[in-house]
Amino acid sequence: MSDYTLSVVQLCPDAYKDAANAIAEAAGYGPGNLSVELRDSQGGTWWGCHAPWIPEVFAALTAPTGDPSVDDVLAQVVTSAQTREDYLQHWTEVLAANGLSVVQPPEA
Repeated sequence: MSDYTLSVVQLCPDAYKDAANAIAEAAGYGPGNLSVELRDSQGGTWWGCHAPWIPEVFAALTAPTGDPSVDDVLAQVVTSAQTREDYLQHWTEVLAANGLSVVQPPEA
């Protein structure tokens, strides 16, 4: 059985995307984790990602750091973590709960 038992969805307003991605990359994840473009009902741009996580790693990496420049950015990231196997359903539910939809790229 895998240790990756958490389904984690993270959503971030556009204004914080680059900073949030930089924090993740500095922690050894990335680059470009927040890569799915999303739109809210007012036309605002958000970015999202989904990944399976190991619970202990998730707990360590989401705890406050004591660094306001990091913690202030991470406070803007909406995070949902659940123990489940239906990752797509989790993603869909979190987007709906936050009034977001995936921006579909134009067809070529």
